[in-house]
Amino acid sequence: MNRMLRKVSLRYSDADGFAGGGDSLASILTGDFDNLPPLSARMVRVFISSTFSDMIQERNALMERVYPRLKDFCREKFRLEFQLIDLRWGLREESQDDHTIIEFCLREIENCKKMSIGPCFVALLGQKYGYRPFPSTINAQMFETMRDSLLRNGKNVNLLGTWFKKDTNVIPNIYALQPISSIIENFKEKSQPELQESARREWEKVFQQLLHTLRLGVLLCLEQGRLTQQDKDLFFASVTEYEIEKGMLRSSNPNQSSLCFTRHITNLEENLHHRHAPKFIDLVPGTTLIDKDAQQMLSNLLKDKILSVLTDHDNVQRFKVAWTDPFNRNPCENPEYLDHFCQEFEKQMQRLIINSMSNVRSISRNTQAVEILQHLTMCKTRSLVFKGREDILNKVRRYLSNPTDQPVILYGLSGSGKTSVIARSASLVRQWLTKCCPRVIIRFLGTTSHTCSIRLVLGNICWHITSLNDGDTFAIPGDYPGLVAYFHNILKTATAERPLVILLDSLDQLGPAHKAHNLAWLPRTLPPHVHMILSTLPYEHDLLDTLKMLVPDENNFIEVLPLGQQLSINLVREWLVGASRDLTPPQFEVVTKALTKCSLPLYTRLVFEEVCHWSSYALLSQTKLESTVKGIINKLFEKVEKYQGTIFVTHALSYLTASKNGLSDVELEDVLSLDDVVLNDVFQHWLPPIRRIPPLLLPRLRDALTSYIMQREANGTIVFYWYHRQFIFVARERYLANRAHRLYVHGTLAHYFLGTWGGGQCKPFKYSEKQLQLMSTKRRPQDEADRKVPLQPLLFGPDSNDPEKINYNLRKLSELPYHLLESRQFNDLKKEVLLNYNWLHAKLSAMSLHDVLSDFRSAIEAGITEPEVQMVFSALRVGGSYVNQNPSTLAFDLLGRLLVHYDIIGMRSLLQQCDRKSVQHSALVPLFQCFDSPRAMLLYMLEDHTQIVLDMVFTPQELISISKDGTIAFWDVTSGECTRNITMSDVSLGPNTKLHISGDGKYLVVDSDAISSPVYIYDLKMAQLLYTVGRRLPTQRRGFIVGNLLCRQKNIIDVRIGRQIRSLDDYVLTKRYVACGITPDQKYILIGEEMVTKLFEFKSCILLATFPAENLPSMFVPTEDSKRVYVGYYDDCLFKVFDINYESRTFGDVILTFNYRNALPGFRFLEGPQHVRELSEIAVSPVDDKVVLLNIKRCNLIRFNMAINEAKVVNVKVIGATNKTYLFGASFTYNGKYIVVGEDRFLHIWDALSLAFLSTIHLHSVSGFPFTVSPSLNLVAAGSTIHTAIKVWDLDKVNVKDALDTTVYECPVDTVCCASDVRVVFVKSWYGLSSTKGYQYLDSFGIDMWNLGTGNCESFLPFNRYGKLLQIEVSSDACHMALLLQTRETYILVINIKTSKVHCTIDKPNCQSMVVSPFWDYICTCCAGTPVKEVQMWNLKDGKEIVRFYQAESPVFSLNGKYILYIDSGQTLIIYCLNKMAPIHYLSCQADLLLALPVKHRLVLTVKWPKVTATSVHMKSPEVMVRDFHENKIVSRLYNVSPSGIKDFSKDGQLAVDAQLQVYNLSSGNIIAELSDEENKDFQFVRFTYDGVYVSWVDEFSVKVKRIEDLTLVAHTSTHERPTSLQTIDYGYVSILGREDGRMLIMKLIQSKNQSSYKPDSAKDRLHFLLDSEVCSSDVVSSFDLLYQKKGTCIKDGDLLKASESIRNAMIQRAKAPHAIISTSTPPSVARAAESTAFDKSRRASSHRAGSIDSREQSPITGSPITKSPLSTTASNPASFDLDQDVSASMHTSSEQQNSCEGSPVLGNSISGSPALSPCPLYGQKRSKSVQDMFTLSKRSSRKLDKSAENLCSTSASPTTFRNRSRNRGATNNGSGSVLQTPTSVLMSFMEDIQASWKLSRKKSKPPRAPVVSKAAAAAAAESSLRDRTPSI
Repeated sequence: MNRMLRKVSLRYSDADGFAGGGDSLASILTGDFDNLPPLSARMVRVFISSTFSDMIQERNALMERVYPRLKDFCREKFRLEFQLIDLRWGLREESQDDHTIIEFCLREIENCKKMSIGPCFVALLGQKYGYRPFPSTINAQMFETMRDSLLRNGKNVNLLGTWFKKDTNVIPNIYALQPISSIIENFKEKSQPELQESARREWEKVFQQLLHTLRLGVLLCLEQGRLTQQDKDLFFASVTEYEIEKGMLRSSNPNQSSLCFTRHITNLEENLHHRHAPKFIDLVPGTTLIDKDAQQMLSNLLKDKILSVLTDHDNVQRFKVAWTDPFNRNPCENPEYLDHFCQEFEKQMQRLIINSMSNVRSISRNTQAVEILQHLTMCKTRSLVFKGREDILNKVRRYLSNPTDQPVILYGLSGSGKTSVIARSASLVRQWLTKCCPRVIIRFLGTTSHTCSIRLVLGNICWHITSLNDGDTFAIPGDYPGLVAYFHNILKTATAERPLVILLDSLDQLGPAHKAHNLAWLPRTLPPHVHMILSTLPYEHDLLDTLKMLVPDENNFIEVLPLGQQLSINLVREWLVGASRDLTPPQFEVVTKALTKCSLPLYTRLVFEEVCHWSSYALLSQTKLESTVKGIINKLFEKVEKYQGTIFVTHALSYLTASKNGLSDVELEDVLSLDDVVLNDVFQHWLPPIRRIPPLLLPRLRDALTSYIMQREANGTIVFYWYHRQFIFVARERYLANRAHRLYVHGTLAHYFLGTWGGGQCKPFKYSEKQLQLMSTKRRPQDEADRKVPLQPLLFGPDSNDPEKINYNLRKLSELPYHLLESRQFNDLKKEVLLNYNWLHAKLSAMSLHDVLSDFRSAIEAGITEPEVQMVFSALRVGGSYVNQNPSTLAFDLLGRLLVHYDIIGMRSLLQQCDRKSVQHSALVPLFQCFDSPRAMLLYMLEDHTQIVLDMVFTPQELISISKDGTIAFWDVTSGECTRNITMSDVSLGPNTKLHISGDGKYLVVDSDAISSPVYIYDLKMAQLLYTVGRRLPTQRRGFIVGNLLCRQKNIIDVRIGRQIRSLDDYVLTKRYVACGITPDQKYILIGEEMVTKLFEFKSCILLATFPAENLPSMFVPTEDSKRVYVGYYDDCLFKVFDINYESRTFGDVILTFNYRNALPGFRFLEGPQHVRELSEIAVSPVDDKVVLLNIKRCNLIRFNMAINEAKVVNVKVIGATNKTYLFGASFTYNGKYIVVGEDRFLHIWDALSLAFLSTIHLHSVSGFPFTVSPSLNLVAAGSTIHTAIKVWDLDKVNVKDALDTTVYECPVDTVCCASDVRVVFVKSWYGLSSTKGYQYLDSFGIDMWNLGTGNCESFLPFNRYGKLLQIEVSSDACHMALLLQTRETYILVINIKTSKVHCTIDKPNCQSMVVSPFWDYICTCCAGTPVKEVQMWNLKDGKEIVRFYQAESPVFSLNGKYILYIDSGQTLIIYCLNKMAPIHYLSCQADLLLALPVKHRLVLTVKWPKVTATSVHMKSPEVMVRDFHENKIVSRLYNVSPSGIKDFSKDGQLAVDAQLQVYNLSSGNIIAELSDEENKDFQFVRFTYDGVYVSWVDEFSVKVKRIEDLTLVAHTSTHERPTSLQTIDYGYVSILGREDGRMLIMKLIQSKNQSSYKPDSAKDRLHFLLDSEVCSSDVVSSFDLLYQKKGTCIKDGDLLKASESIRNAMIQRAKAPHAIISTSTPPSVARAAESTAFDKSRRASSHRAGSIDSREQSPITGSPITKSPLSTTASNPASFDLDQDVSASMHTSSEQQNSCEGSPVLGNSISGSPALSPCPLYGQKRSKSVQDMFTLSKRSSRKLDKSAENLCSTSASPTTFRNRSRNRGATNNGSGSVLQTPTSVLMSFMEDIQASWKLSRKKSKPPRAPVVSKAAAAAAAESSLRDRTPSI
């Protein structure tokens, strides 16, 4: 279980492990901040660099064609994001206005180099050098030097003075180019296009003048030597060269990160006059002359720079294109060229990505290591900007320098700087602890998706520490309770040389799951050498109060206060110096005033970020600061909106804020591309090449907010989200307050993650009016466009590095349900998530059941209350623990629980998906309902315990349970999750161990009833052991708790201090007390002593009052106000109320006496068992303490209202209560609405007001199961004494009607027999000895008949006392059934099912088993009597014995029905021909077991087990051979067969499989496949499909199926309970499995080739569709043995008759008769006629041994195959024994005799199978007395018996004669017309009937068939047998 949880949820041991991590991984694990590797963004981010005009067509083609394909390639193959950064289109006026675009582009190139895995830069070069601007900021010294040179040369510099201003706030000082709009009006005036265009022309003119002046100044200075060539390049180089220099030339590995594509237009110079020419080559402005300087710089760039670093020729791709278009169109629009260009671009990009991924360190693929790296990186970033706080750091340093066992806690208001202190402390640990090598573990909780759940946090920390210790990370548990225990233990590994320092920031950011805020996961005391630093808000989740309870030392709490004005100012000054910035004095005054009002560190940091944008020449009106954190954040948002566009920024930040865990760059870009409101705003003045958000906009926004947005990992992707919670609060308030906008935002995100518009699906949109005006041609106002967003599949396919690992779309699985819910798209939520099989399976596989159930809880809380949603939620919740371990069982589990609801339309769709789509996960599907359906009442089934639950108790929020293995589990009652557990090591827990909760709810008490065991007291909130107190004495007195006092036996313990404070001996000296009670106020104690009750003051032990009584008191129940006490008494069951209010006048008086017989004189009460004679229980109503429920004698319930003196009897007869009924646990629910009572294996519920019976809950348990009622909800939880699960019911839903479930048997289903031709299954129902009725019904059973064609179950043979069923066989056509029964002697009853008559009865004492021939003409009985073993063969046509074999064992019929083979004396194989009725071969063969092979009827498989000695440790492999008994040769030997032997054969006779799942080729004996993954493990149930393609087997609590050819596991299905039987029909593709809990699982193996789109409209249609689907072709079927070729067909329910009443009566009488043995046979004449009847030889038989739960399963190969029975030809025989008539009058015994029979002990003879699992195991049991012995004993002197008495007993007595004679001999009339038979008369009559019948048969009929061997021959054979070991027949 833990392994599966680890795989699904925590992924502790990633498939890539640590290989290749090297020093980087060591730096991460040890927290070495100086050597951290960069944080990979899990993305490929490529910057496209080109000139603006000449590469438009190529860039557009890339965005349209290549970008989507590369996106899909990276996602599906490597789970990477792919993003092209093309900043050459989509420029807004704002970016041109402030001249920042070039600096921004260079920053983006640097970001691509940092973030991208693999390629990050692509240069597209043509014949144009490109745009060559001047810098927007110029160093002040350089600027002034150029200006001086210009002035000396008489140049006008006024224009420079106008446009450049000196900024002294930048150090060194600069001259900054002013925004265009600040000087030229109307530059951004979009509303007046004409004025705006005029302003742009003016700016172009000014730009050229400035450029000319600056270049002139540079050249003058260069001549004078005042500037360098590098300075010159700043004014002459193009933007493209700047980008190539940054992205390619300065790259550490350009061949792995860069590509260059060049394009040459061959005849460009000949077309310079064309209008498009300036786009492709640099021309002198205003001319058609080529700019040679620009061309020379371009040539130098390509040849001298690019080719020098790109040494791999594939990295430089050259293209040529001719300008041949006669219409002067753009030559680059050539489609062939663009196709070739796109293909090469995609090819080369994929090559670099693949190469890079193969070289990427595995650390980037190790999710646990990446998680650690994120926190270390954040810590390093925070600590670098940290200043001050020396006092707090000194306290932390002192804490770390001294030994301690407690953590230190930092607390303070939000924004007070706790996170920065934590980060700085972590970075200084190594400097502080220089004498050791500390291991630093830091987690900033809530900053990543893994740090929102305490389970994931602990899992990652455990992985971290285990890796540091070089431990086995696979040993880390996946379940939360196991993680807590592991975490506590792993901390103990710290040493003095390597101490552990764990820092956890923001405990308040943990989610509520697992009660994380209770801090139960935190060790109460830290192990040595472990230090822990925690931080939290002071008022969130009561964390600070909880920590103060946990850490008593106040010195360990450090409050982080605001910085204060001066410290804040100092910090701002230091930060400015570090950023090379300064402020003017007036500006510093503004900052000082602001910090006076607020000095929180967060506010101080925001102030610093704001003032860094102030220039020294800014007006004071532009330098204002808001006085609050909220205000300054809003001001920031307002500024960004104004600068980058309100609509764009508002929507972009709305999406970011509305996301569940953040959004990646690619996701936000895609979402904005789907938002037509944004696109219409961006494209309002121009038409884009593709309808998608320009790539420039989003990086600019992120650049503007870079200090406030952080990167974090979420679902395997690096996403962006707000770095501080204050930003989240402000952003939600600003952008998501409007409901309509919020719905729109979530709706867009939902459609994105749905993939609605992905994969080329065009999304409609409307043109704006301005766009329509810009169009050259008229278009319709509406259009549609592909937004180039990807599809959103649930899974991307196998991982490129690990093909067995599936890459799931974790982002979709996490985000989609949240956004569908928030956008109120409930229909899509149900369709795509809640009722979608693919979704449920993917999320279970990729995440966990907790995540799946969270989606359902959120949906239900939002108002989705459809029944199908509720039922699926309940189904997952009830059976989810198994599904969580193995998601492939999801479909089977849902079908198995919900098929009964198939008619609900929404449910039908889900179940149809389960049928169709589950084949790829598990090919087994149930045909019928097989698990508990999600009942309205059943809330949870809690299944984490490994042993049975001993007791449980509710708290208001949790259910606490304790199991036999010493595990205490805490379950959240709102989610059903196990939030934590306690493992009690080395403790002894008795079966009556109890849990108690103290009155204040702070302590949990474990009171074990094991001798000498102490009381264990735990802190309930922290789940920590506080005390162990006392030792239990060898008495059975139960303990109880009142308030904080535990009374255990005679000791009273205060659980708060863990000490005994009183003993009952302190109050009384006689030690004859029988009952005790303490008042809730703990002032008084009551002690019951023989005939008196004494009241003492608790503290002083002073006797205050004495209450005399007539009997012993049985219990005391004080009221909550401690003023009265309710007392119950023994014998007379009186109920009394005493006044114990010391202030009352009636103190000590009896207020009320209630005698139930006097109060209800006319009611007849049950008397109950003799040993139960007391008022057993008193339950007080929680809402009215004057209403009590009295449990009298454990079988009567009375509700007594003392206020009105009203007593009402609770009707217990509705539950079948008798004097033997034992009611326990009677109680009210918390609101007094219901009464709950336990009885046997049931919970019964009544309405507490009307006393109306409401419901019975059936439990798979025996009496005495634990259950408890919630104190705050109408919940009841119950355990079981048989299995480990706990079930929790919601009693408020008791009146909701549930759909009927399938039949559930009282005991394990261990006997299943199939009539495969008609698809009918017969199942034995019985009571095992583990049941409370086991001894009472040891010799009783019933047989049910399951019709698989209809799904109905009917009783074939109703449950009754028929004797003990040892074996059952049914013909394949369900015509006949053979029952091997044990009464006083064993006999075989053969029933004709179609006529409902007994065909024949065979009496065979000591018969252990039977074997039926394939065509149902013979039957063999196997006996293990003394002195010899014996096998007899009988003719099933007449029931007569044919032949008897002595010293014989393991008989088996060949499957063609011609031979019977058996082993004689263990040394000789005898082949007996059934046609000749004589042995034909005697082969020397030592064998214990014979198995007949299909098809190859002359072959037999022999098995010889080695002898087991006392010194044998392991069973050895048996000797297995395939023999040809006709040729007397060994065909093959099977080596290394499992000690449990061969389990099954394929029905073509080619293959065999043993118990260890080794598949053998029977011809060669070779092992052709080994299916088991567990070495030397034997499996009890193993089956082939008939064609030998698949093998199915039962593995503990699951069924698995593998395909032999490729060893593929095609099915893995959880059975939830232990299977006890397995049979197959329909060519082995339909399996019938019985479970230990009495349920049947009937399932079919579906092959992928049989998948169909057919959607049945009803469960009935589904059933027939599945049953009728073909599994084997006709050619394959023809290769089967003839017996197995017929396919099953369905019949109607009425086609088969039930066992008639006469059959049942005869069986009952036979079970009760002393030793009257009835044997009937067909008269010889009829037998001869039957012999001449032609039988259908294509029929077969099935056999199953009936046994107890401990019986070992028998392989189907050990019994005869099922055939249609030829016995149906004798069904109309008039002389056959018709038990419809009265045949049992003489067999009636007296009532005394019957009672004596019923009361006598019956020894169980359950067949448990031989060690060799032989088909007819023989046992050396003590032989029963023969009929002759019984006759001799019962009437020794009546008459002499003939020597042939045994033969007489086996012959047929005439029913008529027997009946008539018995009526007249030895009978006495009782006066009512009936005849009473005495035992003597019955025996006398029986003897005379036998003799008369024998004489009559000798006179009137021919002698029976002569024996096969004469007496002489038999004697000779016997003599020969003694001589040469030949057999005796």
